[in-house]
Amino acid sequence: MNQRVTITDAQIEKGVQAAVARITNNIARHGRGSFISKAEIYGMLEDELKEYRDAMHGPAEALEHELLDIAAGAIFAVASLRANTQWRMDEFNRIAEERQKQAKAALDAKMTQTQSHGNQDSEFPMGGQ
Repeated sequence: MNQRVTITDAQIEKGVQAAVARITNNIARHGRGSFISKAEIYGMLEDELKEYRDAMHGPAEALEHELLDIAAGAIFAVASLRANTQWRMDEFNRIAEERQKQAKAALDAKMTQTQSHGNQDSEFPMGGQ
């Protein structure tokens, strides 16, 4: 039966150091160019997860290797997201457009409701009184 064990701060620190070492190695091999899209990040993570799944029946060292690839890739992806302001502006603009559409739909619904009920006491009176 598997049981959870308590992870020490020193063990966590060693894991973080190993992830930083993997990031440093990846930068030395591939450079500092960011990911170019969210889809590229997803593809990288999907590939790394497949490699982890394939390594599950092997030794623990193989699992650690794949987990460090996932951790390093995810950290570099966060850095890419923070560095690429266009992604953030695209997301901001998408959210702003969505909110405008929702506000317009709410206003249109209110106008339709007012017109269909002929409610002269509403915020949007229909008629010249």
